[in-house]
Amino acid sequence: MLSQPSTPPPPDTATTEPSAAIAAALESFDRYYDDVLLPMWLGPGWNAQAGLCYEALVVDNGALVPASTARYRAMACARQLYTFARATQLSERHRDLCAERAAALCHALDTRFRDTIHDGWLFAIDSALAPHDTTKDLYTHAFVLFAAAHWLAVSDDPRAAALMHDAHDVITRRFARAGAQPLPVASMDGTFSTTLAGVAQNPVMHLTEAYLASAALDEPPAWAEAGVRTLAEGILARFIDTRTGSITELPVDEASTDNRIEPGHQFEWFYLVRGHAAVFTRSEAGRRLAETLARAVDAACADGVDAETQGVCLALNLDGTMRDASQRIWAQTEYGRALALCTETQGAMLARLLPAWSARFLHAHGWNEVVDPAGQRLRADMPSSTPYHITTFYEAARSALSGSPARCTQAVQ
Repeated sequence: MLSQPSTPPPPDTATTEPSAAIAAALESFDRYYDDVLLPMWLGPGWNAQAGLCYEALVVDNGALVPASTARYRAMACARQLYTFARATQLSERHRDLCAERAAALCHALDTRFRDTIHDGWLFAIDSALAPHDTTKDLYTHAFVLFAAAHWLAVSDDPRAAALMHDAHDVITRRFARAGAQPLPVASMDGTFSTTLAGVAQNPVMHLTEAYLASAALDEPPAWAEAGVRTLAEGILARFIDTRTGSITELPVDEASTDNRIEPGHQFEWFYLVRGHAAVFTRSEAGRRLAETLARAVDAACADGVDAETQGVCLALNLDGTMRDASQRIWAQTEYGRALALCTETQGAMLARLLPAWSARFLHAHGWNEVVDPAGQRLRADMPSSTPYHITTFYEAARSALSGSPARCTQAVQ
Protein backbone atom coordinates (compact mmCIF):
# COMPACT_ATOMS: atom_id res chain seq x y z
CA MET A 1 0.00 0.00 0.00
CA LEU A 2 2.81 2.39 0.82
CA SER A 3 5.44 1.18 -1.60
CA GLN A 4 6.21 3.04 -4.82
CA PRO A 5 4.00 1.82 -7.69
CA SER A 6 5.50 1.42 -11.15
CA THR A 7 2.97 3.90 -12.54
CA PRO A 8 1.95 6.68 -10.16
CA PRO A 9 -1.79 7.33 -9.98
CA PRO A 10 -3.03 10.45 -11.76
CA PRO A 11 -3.43 13.57 -9.63
CA ASP A 12 -6.84 14.00 -8.07
CA THR A 13 -7.68 17.66 -7.66
CA ALA A 14 -9.89 16.83 -4.70
CA THR A 15 -6.87 15.58 -2.80
CA THR A 16 -3.94 17.49 -4.25
CA GLU A 17 -5.50 20.92 -3.73
CA PRO A 18 -6.51 22.31 -0.33
CA SER A 19 -10.04 21.14 0.38
CA ALA A 20 -12.59 21.96 3.03
CA ALA A 21 -12.22 18.47 4.49
CA ILE A 22 -8.45 18.69 4.77
CA ALA A 23 -8.62 22.20 6.18
CA ALA A 24 -11.18 21.11 8.76
CA ALA A 25 -9.11 18.08 9.78
CA LEU A 26 -6.00 20.20 10.27
CA GLU A 27 -7.90 22.90 12.13
CA SER A 28 -9.29 20.29 14.48
CA PHE A 29 -5.78 18.90 15.09
CA ASP A 30 -4.49 22.45 15.68
CA ARG A 31 -7.19 23.06 18.29
CA TYR A 32 -6.52 19.77 20.02
CA TYR A 33 -2.79 20.45 20.17
CA ASP A 34 -3.16 23.99 21.56
CA ASP A 35 -6.32 23.58 23.64
CA VAL A 36 -5.94 20.07 25.06
CA LEU A 37 -2.56 18.38 24.64
CA LEU A 38 -0.16 21.12 25.71
CA PRO A 39 -2.34 22.53 28.54
CA MET A 40 -2.52 19.03 30.07
CA TRP A 41 1.21 19.04 30.75
CA LEU A 42 1.72 22.74 31.30
CA GLY A 43 -0.98 22.68 33.99
CA PRO A 44 -2.18 19.59 35.90
CA GLY A 45 0.57 17.39 34.48
CA TRP A 46 3.38 19.59 35.77
CA ASN A 47 4.89 19.10 39.23
CA ALA A 48 6.28 22.56 39.92
CA GLN A 49 8.07 21.47 43.09
CA ALA A 50 9.97 18.69 41.32
CA GLY A 51 10.38 20.54 38.04
CA LEU A 52 9.10 17.46 36.21
CA CYS A 53 5.99 16.17 34.48
CA TYR A 54 4.00 13.57 36.36
CA GLU A 55 4.26 10.07 34.92
CA ALA A 56 0.61 9.95 33.88
CA LEU A 57 -2.74 11.69 34.27
CA VAL A 58 -6.23 10.30 34.79
CA VAL A 59 -9.65 11.93 34.72
CA ASP A 60 -11.24 12.05 38.18
CA ASN A 61 -14.67 13.68 38.48
CA GLY A 62 -14.04 15.64 35.32
CA ALA A 63 -10.61 16.91 36.40
CA LEU A 64 -7.11 15.79 35.41
CA VAL A 65 -5.05 14.48 38.32
CA PRO A 66 -1.75 12.57 38.58
CA ALA A 67 -2.17 8.81 38.29
CA SER A 68 0.82 8.33 40.61
CA THR A 69 3.61 10.30 42.25
CA ALA A 70 5.76 7.30 43.14
CA ARG A 71 8.40 7.66 40.45
CA TYR A 72 9.68 9.68 37.50
CA ARG A 73 11.42 7.98 34.57
CA ALA A 74 14.28 9.59 32.69
CA MET A 75 12.79 8.36 29.41
CA ALA A 76 9.49 10.13 30.10
CA CYS A 77 11.38 13.29 31.08
CA ALA A 78 13.32 13.17 27.82
CA ARG A 79 10.19 12.65 25.74
CA GLN A 80 8.53 15.62 27.42
CA LEU A 81 11.65 17.70 26.77
CA TYR A 82 11.22 16.86 23.09
CA THR A 83 7.50 17.70 23.25
CA PHE A 84 8.11 21.12 24.78
CA ALA A 85 11.07 21.82 22.48
CA ARG A 86 8.94 21.22 19.40
CA ALA A 87 6.07 23.19 20.93
CA THR A 88 8.27 26.28 20.87
CA GLN A 89 8.02 26.00 17.09
CA LEU A 90 4.47 24.67 16.77
CA SER A 91 2.48 26.76 19.25
CA GLU A 92 2.63 30.53 19.34
CA ARG A 93 0.23 30.61 22.28
CA HIS A 94 2.31 28.36 24.54
CA ARG A 95 5.76 29.03 23.09
CA ASP A 96 7.32 30.92 26.00
CA LEU A 97 6.03 28.66 28.76
CA CYS A 98 7.04 25.56 26.81
CA ALA A 99 10.55 26.98 26.50
CA GLU A 100 10.68 27.43 30.29
CA ARG A 101 9.51 23.87 30.85
CA ALA A 102 11.95 22.47 28.31
CA ALA A 103 14.81 24.24 30.08
CA ALA A 104 13.67 22.79 33.40
CA LEU A 105 13.53 19.26 31.99
CA CYS A 106 16.95 19.67 30.39
CA HIS A 107 18.24 20.66 33.83
CA ALA A 108 16.58 17.59 35.38
CA LEU A 109 18.23 15.26 32.88
CA ASP A 110 21.54 16.98 33.49
CA THR A 111 21.33 16.66 37.27
CA ARG A 112 18.62 14.55 38.92
CA PHE A 113 18.73 11.58 36.57
CA ARG A 114 22.50 11.39 36.11
CA ASP A 115 24.42 8.65 37.85
CA THR A 116 27.51 10.55 38.92
CA ILE A 117 29.11 7.41 40.36
CA HIS A 118 28.63 4.75 37.69
CA ASP A 119 27.95 6.94 34.64
CA GLY A 120 24.89 7.21 32.47
CA TRP A 121 21.30 7.96 33.44
CA LEU A 122 19.15 6.26 36.06
CA PHE A 123 16.01 4.56 34.81
CA ALA A 124 13.86 6.28 37.44
CA ILE A 125 13.91 8.46 40.56
CA ASP A 126 11.33 8.40 43.36
CA SER A 127 8.98 11.05 44.75
CA ALA A 128 11.83 12.44 46.85
CA LEU A 129 13.94 12.67 43.66
CA ALA A 130 16.30 9.97 44.95
CA PRO A 131 17.36 6.94 42.87
CA HIS A 132 14.46 4.51 42.46
CA ASP A 133 15.65 2.16 39.70
CA THR A 134 19.33 2.30 38.80
CA THR A 135 19.04 0.04 35.74
CA LYS A 136 20.80 1.41 32.66
CA ASP A 137 18.69 0.81 29.58
CA LEU A 138 19.47 1.77 26.00
CA TYR A 139 15.93 3.03 25.40
CA THR A 140 16.37 5.74 28.05
CA HIS A 141 19.81 6.76 26.86
CA ALA A 142 18.62 6.97 23.25
CA PHE A 143 15.86 9.35 24.28
CA VAL A 144 18.24 11.51 26.29
CA LEU A 145 20.35 11.90 23.15
CA PHE A 146 17.25 12.46 20.98
CA ALA A 147 15.70 15.09 23.22
CA ALA A 148 18.97 16.93 23.73
CA ALA A 149 19.50 17.16 19.96
CA HIS A 150 16.02 18.58 19.43
CA TRP A 151 16.40 21.11 22.26
CA LEU A 152 19.80 22.11 20.88
CA ALA A 153 18.19 22.68 17.47
CA VAL A 154 15.79 25.34 18.79
CA SER A 155 17.56 26.88 21.78
CA ASP A 156 20.78 28.41 23.00
CA ASP A 157 20.84 26.21 26.12
CA PRO A 158 24.50 25.15 26.52
CA ARG A 159 23.47 22.05 28.48
CA ALA A 160 21.78 20.58 25.41
CA ALA A 161 25.00 20.02 23.46
CA ALA A 162 26.73 18.55 26.51
CA LEU A 163 23.83 16.16 27.12
CA MET A 164 23.82 15.03 23.51
CA HIS A 165 27.54 14.31 23.38
CA ASP A 166 27.58 12.72 26.85
CA ALA A 167 24.72 10.38 25.95
CA HIS A 168 26.50 9.28 22.78
CA ASP A 169 29.70 8.72 24.74
CA VAL A 170 27.96 6.55 27.35
CA ILE A 171 26.14 4.51 24.71
CA THR A 172 29.38 3.94 22.81
CA ARG A 173 31.60 3.11 25.79
CA ARG A 174 29.37 1.45 28.35
CA PHE A 175 26.69 -0.60 26.61
CA ALA A 176 27.95 -4.10 25.87
CA ARG A 177 28.06 -5.55 22.38
CA ALA A 178 28.13 -9.26 21.61
CA GLY A 179 31.45 -10.06 19.98
CA ALA A 180 31.83 -8.18 16.71
CA GLN A 181 28.11 -7.38 16.52
CA PRO A 182 27.46 -3.64 16.01
CA LEU A 183 24.29 -3.39 18.08
CA PRO A 184 24.33 -2.48 21.80
CA VAL A 185 22.34 -4.56 24.26
CA ALA A 186 19.01 -3.29 25.57
CA SER A 187 19.72 -3.21 29.29
CA MET A 188 22.53 -3.42 31.84
CA ASP A 189 22.72 -3.24 35.60
CA GLY A 190 23.38 -0.01 37.43
CA THR A 191 27.15 -0.39 37.31
CA PHE A 192 27.31 -1.38 33.62
CA SER A 193 28.91 -4.68 34.62
CA THR A 194 26.15 -7.17 33.82
CA THR A 195 23.89 -7.47 30.78
CA LEU A 196 20.24 -7.76 31.82
CA ALA A 197 18.63 -7.95 28.38
CA GLY A 198 20.13 -8.63 24.98
CA VAL A 199 19.74 -6.78 21.72
CA ALA A 200 16.18 -5.68 20.89
CA GLN A 201 14.67 -3.79 17.98
CA ASN A 202 12.89 -0.95 19.79
CA PRO A 203 15.83 0.71 21.57
CA VAL A 204 17.92 0.35 18.40
CA MET A 205 15.20 2.10 16.40
CA HIS A 206 15.05 4.98 18.85
CA LEU A 207 18.84 5.25 18.90
CA THR A 208 18.64 5.51 15.10
CA GLU A 209 16.06 8.26 15.55
CA ALA A 210 18.38 10.04 17.98
CA TYR A 211 21.32 9.86 15.58
CA LEU A 212 19.11 11.23 12.80
CA ALA A 213 18.11 14.16 15.00
CA SER A 214 21.78 14.84 15.69
CA ALA A 215 22.66 14.52 12.00
CA ALA A 216 20.02 17.13 11.14
CA LEU A 217 21.67 19.86 13.24
CA ASP A 218 23.29 22.82 11.51
CA GLU A 219 26.64 21.56 12.79
CA PRO A 220 26.14 17.78 13.03
CA PRO A 221 28.63 15.68 14.99
CA ALA A 222 30.67 13.28 12.88
CA TRP A 223 29.38 10.28 14.83
CA ALA A 224 25.71 10.89 13.98
CA GLU A 225 25.49 9.66 10.39
CA ALA A 226 28.09 6.98 11.04
CA GLY A 227 25.88 5.72 13.87
CA VAL A 228 22.86 5.50 11.55
CA ARG A 229 24.85 3.40 9.09
CA THR A 230 26.13 1.03 11.77
CA LEU A 231 22.66 0.47 13.23
CA ALA A 232 21.17 -0.12 9.78
CA GLU A 233 23.80 -2.80 9.17
CA GLY A 234 22.93 -4.45 12.47
CA ILE A 235 19.19 -4.43 11.81
CA LEU A 236 19.69 -5.97 8.36
CA ALA A 237 21.92 -8.67 9.79
CA ARG A 238 19.70 -9.77 12.68
CA PHE A 239 16.12 -8.49 12.52
CA ILE A 240 14.67 -9.04 9.04
CA ASP A 241 11.84 -11.54 8.55
CA THR A 242 12.60 -13.05 5.15
CA ARG A 243 8.94 -13.80 4.39
CA THR A 244 7.69 -10.21 4.56
CA GLY A 245 10.78 -8.02 4.92
CA SER A 246 9.41 -6.93 8.30
CA ILE A 247 11.65 -5.87 11.16
CA THR A 248 11.08 -8.23 14.08
CA GLU A 249 11.12 -7.24 17.75
CA LEU A 250 13.86 -9.71 18.67
CA PRO A 251 16.77 -11.11 16.62
CA VAL A 252 15.71 -13.77 14.12
CA ASP A 253 18.93 -15.68 14.80
CA GLU A 254 17.87 -16.29 18.42
CA ALA A 255 14.87 -18.61 18.78
CA SER A 256 12.27 -17.03 21.07
CA THR A 257 8.55 -17.57 21.51
CA ASP A 258 8.32 -13.87 22.37
CA ASN A 259 9.45 -12.77 18.92
CA ARG A 260 6.79 -10.96 16.92
CA ILE A 261 6.14 -8.27 14.35
CA GLU A 262 4.60 -4.98 15.46
CA PRO A 263 2.95 -3.15 12.54
CA GLY A 264 3.42 0.19 14.27
CA HIS A 265 7.17 -0.28 14.24
CA GLN A 266 7.17 -1.04 10.51
CA PHE A 267 5.46 2.32 9.95
CA GLU A 268 7.84 4.03 12.36
CA TRP A 269 10.92 2.65 10.61
CA PHE A 270 9.38 3.58 7.24
CA TYR A 271 8.96 7.17 8.39
CA LEU A 272 12.53 7.40 9.70
CA VAL A 273 14.05 5.95 6.54
CA ARG A 274 11.93 7.73 3.94
CA GLY A 275 11.86 10.98 5.92
CA HIS A 276 15.67 11.00 6.06
CA ALA A 277 16.33 9.52 2.64
CA ALA A 278 19.40 11.70 2.07
CA VAL A 279 21.12 10.03 5.02
CA PHE A 280 20.08 6.46 4.24
CA THR A 281 20.83 6.56 0.51
CA ARG A 282 24.46 7.42 1.25
CA SER A 283 25.15 3.88 2.47
CA GLU A 284 24.52 0.42 1.05
CA ALA A 285 22.89 -0.66 4.31
CA GLY A 286 20.59 2.35 4.23
CA ARG A 287 19.48 1.63 0.69
CA ARG A 288 18.83 -2.03 1.48
CA LEU A 289 16.84 -1.10 4.57
CA ALA A 290 14.66 1.22 2.50
CA GLU A 291 14.00 -1.61 0.06
CA THR A 292 12.99 -4.12 2.71
CA LEU A 293 10.72 -1.60 4.44
CA ALA A 294 8.72 -1.16 1.24
CA ARG A 295 7.73 -4.81 1.64
CA ALA A 296 7.34 -4.54 5.39
CA VAL A 297 4.76 -1.75 5.30
CA ASP A 298 2.73 -3.55 2.65
CA ALA A 299 2.58 -6.58 4.95
CA ALA A 300 1.77 -4.39 7.94
CA CYS A 301 -1.11 -2.77 6.06
CA ALA A 302 -2.44 -6.13 4.85
CA ASP A 303 -2.21 -8.01 8.15
CA GLY A 304 -2.16 -5.33 10.85
CA VAL A 305 -4.57 -2.56 9.79
CA ASP A 306 -8.34 -2.97 10.09
CA ALA A 307 -9.74 -2.11 6.67
CA GLU A 308 -12.94 -0.69 8.15
CA THR A 309 -11.66 1.40 11.07
CA GLN A 310 -8.02 1.86 9.98
CA GLY A 311 -7.07 0.75 13.48
CA VAL A 312 -3.56 -0.70 13.85
CA CYS A 313 -3.14 -3.85 15.94
CA LEU A 314 -0.29 -4.11 18.41
CA ALA A 315 1.36 -7.34 17.30
CA LEU A 316 1.38 -10.15 14.75
CA ASN A 317 2.97 -13.57 14.96
CA LEU A 318 5.84 -14.20 12.57
CA ASP A 319 3.47 -16.05 10.24
CA GLY A 320 1.24 -12.98 9.97
CA THR A 321 -1.56 -14.20 12.22
CA MET A 322 -2.96 -11.99 14.97
CA ARG A 323 -1.05 -12.00 18.26
CA ASP A 324 -2.45 -8.92 20.05
CA ALA A 325 -5.44 -7.14 18.52
CA SER A 326 -5.43 -4.22 20.94
CA GLN A 327 -4.82 -0.85 19.33
CA ARG A 328 -2.36 1.59 20.92
CA ILE A 329 -2.43 5.27 20.11
CA TRP A 330 1.31 5.27 19.39
CA ALA A 331 0.91 2.68 16.62
CA GLN A 332 -1.90 4.73 15.11
CA THR A 333 0.26 7.86 15.06
CA GLU A 334 3.05 5.95 13.32
CA TYR A 335 0.59 4.74 10.68
CA GLY A 336 -0.43 8.36 10.20
CA ARG A 337 3.19 9.47 9.87
CA ALA A 338 3.82 6.81 7.25
CA LEU A 339 0.79 8.03 5.30
CA ALA A 340 2.10 11.59 5.60
CA LEU A 341 5.16 10.57 3.58
CA CYS A 342 3.21 8.47 1.09
CA THR A 343 3.38 10.74 -1.94
CA GLU A 344 1.70 8.03 -4.01
CA THR A 345 -1.66 8.81 -2.39
CA GLN A 346 -1.18 12.62 -2.48
CA GLY A 347 -2.39 12.95 1.12
CA ALA A 348 -5.82 11.45 0.46
CA MET A 349 -5.43 8.54 2.90
CA LEU A 350 -4.00 10.79 5.61
CA ALA A 351 -6.82 13.30 5.21
CA ARG A 352 -9.36 10.49 5.58
CA LEU A 353 -7.52 9.01 8.57
CA LEU A 354 -7.42 12.18 10.70
CA PRO A 355 -11.15 12.45 11.53
CA ALA A 356 -11.41 8.70 12.18
CA TRP A 357 -8.32 8.74 14.40
CA SER A 358 -9.61 11.76 16.31
CA ALA A 359 -13.01 10.16 16.92
CA ARG A 360 -11.45 6.87 18.03
CA PHE A 361 -8.60 8.09 20.21
CA LEU A 362 -8.98 11.74 21.24
CA HIS A 363 -11.35 13.35 23.72
CA ALA A 364 -11.80 16.65 25.55
CA HIS A 365 -9.60 15.59 28.49
CA GLY A 366 -6.83 13.93 26.49
CA TRP A 367 -6.77 10.60 24.69
CA ASN A 368 -7.46 6.87 24.85
CA GLU A 369 -4.12 5.14 25.29
CA VAL A 370 -5.39 1.69 24.25
CA VAL A 371 -8.67 0.57 22.66
CA ASP A 372 -9.98 -2.81 21.57
CA PRO A 373 -10.90 -3.53 17.93
CA ALA A 374 -14.42 -2.24 18.63
CA GLY A 375 -13.03 1.07 19.88
CA GLN A 376 -13.70 0.49 23.60
CA ARG A 377 -11.10 2.02 25.91
CA LEU A 378 -8.90 -0.53 27.66
CA ARG A 379 -6.72 1.82 29.69
CA ALA A 380 -7.73 4.92 31.63
CA ASP A 381 -4.40 6.60 32.33
CA MET A 382 -2.60 8.91 29.90
CA PRO A 383 1.20 8.56 30.17
CA SER A 384 3.44 11.60 29.87
CA SER A 385 5.46 9.70 27.27
CA THR A 386 2.61 9.67 24.73
CA PRO A 387 2.62 13.38 23.72
CA TYR A 388 5.91 12.63 21.96
CA HIS A 389 4.02 10.37 19.55
CA ILE A 390 1.13 12.77 19.10
CA THR A 391 3.54 15.65 18.44
CA THR A 392 5.46 13.73 15.78
CA PHE A 393 2.18 12.87 14.04
CA TYR A 394 0.89 16.44 14.34
CA GLU A 395 4.01 17.87 12.76
CA ALA A 396 4.05 15.27 9.98
CA ALA A 397 0.37 15.86 9.18
CA ARG A 398 0.80 19.62 9.04
CA SER A 399 3.80 19.28 6.77
CA ALA A 400 2.06 16.84 4.43
CA LEU A 401 -1.31 18.54 4.15
CA SER A 402 -0.47 22.22 4.47
CA GLY A 403 3.25 22.45 3.76
CA SER A 404 3.62 24.23 7.11
CA PRO A 405 5.22 21.96 9.73
CA ALA A 406 5.93 24.82 12.13
CA ARG A 407 3.89 27.88 12.96
CA CYS A 408 6.68 29.86 14.61
CA THR A 409 10.34 29.34 13.91
CA GLN A 410 12.35 31.74 16.04
CA ALA A 411 15.13 30.26 18.14
CA VAL A 412 14.49 30.16 21.87
CA GLN A 413 16.89 32.45 23.64
